[in-house]
Amino acid sequence: MNDFFERHQNTILWTLLLMVLLGMMFAASLKSQATWIVPATALLLGLVSVRLPRPWSLGAIGMLLWGLGEASWVLEGQKQVLLPIADTLYILGYFVWYYMFSKVSNTRPPRLVLFLTVPMLGLAVWVLFATPINSIAKLYPVLDCLLLLAAAPAAQAFLEGKAPLSRAVWLIAFHGFVLIDTLYGLQRNNASWSMTSIDNLAYALLYLTTGLGLLLEATSRKTDVKPLVLAVFLIVALRFLVRLDDAQTLLMQVISWMFFYVTFAALTGMVVSFMNHQRLSHLRYRHHLSTLKAVLVPYQQQLASGQPSRTELETALIALQQHLPGLYGARILGGLEFHWGVMGGHPVKQNFTLPESGEVTVQLHLADPNDTEQAEAALDAMEHLLYLADHQRVFTRQVNTDPLTHLLNRRSAEQELDRIFQQSTMENTPITVAMLDLDRFKRINDTYGHATGDQVLVGFARFLQGQLRSHDLIFRWGGEEFLLVFPQLCPVGVGEVLERLRASLKERGPLHDDLHVTFSAGVYGGIPEGSGCATKWIEKADHHLLQAKDSGRNRTVGEVQPPDRKN
Repeated sequence: MNDFFERHQNTILWTLLLMVLLGMMFAASLKSQATWIVPATALLLGLVSVRLPRPWSLGAIGMLLWGLGEASWVLEGQKQVLLPIADTLYILGYFVWYYMFSKVSNTRPPRLVLFLTVPMLGLAVWVLFATPINSIAKLYPVLDCLLLLAAAPAAQAFLEGKAPLSRAVWLIAFHGFVLIDTLYGLQRNNASWSMTSIDNLAYALLYLTTGLGLLLEATSRKTDVKPLVLAVFLIVALRFLVRLDDAQTLLMQVISWMFFYVTFAALTGMVVSFMNHQRLSHLRYRHHLSTLKAVLVPYQQQLASGQPSRTELETALIALQQHLPGLYGARILGGLEFHWGVMGGHPVKQNFTLPESGEVTVQLHLADPNDTEQAEAALDAMEHLLYLADHQRVFTRQVNTDPLTHLLNRRSAEQELDRIFQQSTMENTPITVAMLDLDRFKRINDTYGHATGDQVLVGFARFLQGQLRSHDLIFRWGGEEFLLVFPQLCPVGVGEVLERLRASLKERGPLHDDLHVTFSAGVYGGIPEGSGCATKWIEKADHHLLQAKDSGRNRTVGEVQPPDRKN
């Protein structure tokens, strides 16, 4: 439900505003005929919000209790009893809200909030005690005031720009409850004192905006200004819905001042909050920028040396952790399998679509799940790291791949041969290199053209890929020359492989149109003594290739490396 609300937030908000405006147009009929609009609104928003993450789901439970209380009040028909079921449910709902605010983690010590809120609370208390107390209904404004005080730390975080702008919605709604409950308490306390107000629509509007405030708290749109528009609309709508009689009396003047002060405090708070959000957004941008520079510049320099590896990414994440100490670990799932650090704390997931590797899932493990700044900075850095690695992977493949045959090219041989020769030295296993050359290939180019010659090269490359083992390496060395590297095979075994290739090539038939080709090969191998001998072995294999061509072509020439010979 939360995901649905986030996807359709704009449509829902503007639809609800339109419904309220239509309700105002038919306010008179709503007052007399739609008594169930209040409990229905509270129960509906409570049910919609009950699946929100804690602690906001507790607010949904409080909404449900209030909705049940409103329904009980309608069923009781306003019977004057000492403690009716409706009032019991109302009070239970307040205590659930108090408990919820004790669990909200995104809070700040209330300073400016108390400065703005206490005068209005004082006016509400004065109004209540300025008249005789003979009904429990006069307790609700006091409970509303206590609710605002319980919410003060969360409201302070909103004012300082460290909580989402959507928090303005339920804050204004709670202030509205103080006003409306004060008026309702006076009316219920003294039947002869009348309040010309549209009770049903006013309370329904307050429940509606409270529920929307809960839903907005759980969305990821932390800086969307539309909730501020909704909060301003609520202030204006409440003043429109409540029209006071006997405006010349002291009591009515104080109530009018309460409405004015709520409007002033609300607008002041929203302006302060918006300015602080802008200031913190600028600071976050500068922090993000410095973090990205510190992490990405060294990473890009490391990637410039070749294919991205775990080492470079781990080094970048260590640098990121120095700027974001709340980052415990990271895991990448999908096209790039990787994990680093400690898989503890609180996981935060996000999907990225990379041009080369496709969709990957990044799971970060953070110390504080509510520290959205560190989560956003870490995810932003990870996205850039993955895009750089993915781009470097594409660039490396393009640079190291022959564009015609899509085989590894001569440029990529140095890194690959160093790796495989070093591995053979450590494992004391043989390795053999073979240099192949298509016989009389120049005649094909001269007779049929270079386009036909290219098709022959492509066909021969595909033929080799289909015949050799998956861990054998094939390089297009230049022109019609190909270098083959056979790990764990001695020259004698490679000679047998090449003879099978010749037989298969002859049996296969023409590589392109009616063109039959043969190849000559030079072989050299043995047990290497480190990666430095690869160049010498290739030179000796090339020398044997020349001998094969001088001996009549379509044959293999090679020798076994003596174990005691130094390279």
